Amino acid sequence: MTDAMTEFFGDVPGRPDHPDFWKLSAILLGMDADASDTEGFEKAVAHVDPRSLTYTAMQRAQRTYRGDNPDAILAIAATWLDGFIAGSRWQS
Repeated sequence: MTDAMTEFFGDVPGRPDHPDFWKLSAILLGMDADASDTEGFEKAVAHVDPRSLTYTAMQRAQRTYRGDNPDAILAIAATWLDGFIAGSRWQS
């Protein structure tokens, strides 16, 4: 674990100290930083059609949550998009 990561996260019992964990942490911190940028989403998904991606995320969310709460569906879709972007960044 790097000193910067220890400083940021502290020493958390049970937290993995595997290189994959730290790579994921760096990806998610980068995504959080990009989220403050109004063009962050477009940059993050420049390699795929954003309309297709958001449509797919909404469809997956509606399959997961069969209720009629639009806020829950949007939250699930946002989580799906987050996972897609993290996976894309993991690949690079």
